[in-house]
Amino acid sequence: MKYLLEKEGSVGSACSQLLANMTADTEISFADLSAITQKMTLDLATDERAFLNCLLELNAYDRQLWENMQRISDVDSKLVALEEKQSKMVYNMGCINEEQKALDSAVTELEKALGLPDWTDQNHDLPVDAFSATPSDSKRQQLMQMLISVDSQIKEADCDLQEIIDQVSALHKSKTAMSNSNKATEDQVAQILKNQMETLIYIDKKAGELDAKVDEFKDVLDGRNSTAYS
Repeated sequence: MKYLLEKEGSVGSACSQLLANMTADTEISFADLSAITQKMTLDLATDERAFLNCLLELNAYDRQLWENMQRISDVDSKLVALEEKQSKMVYNMGCINEEQKALDSAVTELEKALGLPDWTDQNHDLPVDAFSATPSDSKRQQLMQMLISVDSQIKEADCDLQEIIDQVSALHKSKTAMSNSNKATEDQVAQILKNQMETLIYIDKKAGELDAKVDEFKDVLDGRNSTAYS
């Protein structure tokens, strides 16, 4: 656009200045007028080619922008679905945590009542009397050790889930930033189109003024030629 505006200034300003300096009394031949008209026509054709090249580049950029918008829309849809699953998972995990807290509280009270050691200590074996222990007691001890192991795995899974939630949140922030950037790009494209339209209007206006000046000079030359022959 800067190139077009510079060209617009060179053609428009030069033509305006040249035509403004000419009056009805200015001596000018038809050959000079034809040369001026041809020069202005060539300049306008050059401006038109430059504008069309710029328009082609803008169309290519617009197609790329549209493709990027489609990709962003697809990613946004997937992200919305992922956020819905995340909300359900967070809700379910909240319910599980509440139930686990209640169970931990009941188990802790029971351990205190029975005088048992901390069951989360994996290095501490549950006291089982070898003389009075039954097969059921041994199974209970094995079950307790298994519960301790499962609890440890659940805590690791909870940490992994929190990491996934953090990644989804980061992705959501990135998507919001991309949307804001895309809006700014659309504003820039709109401004470019507006400038190009103003340039076209300016060129059309100057072309009309040039045609009027040419007709005026032709009338003046025709009048002089008629006077000279008479």
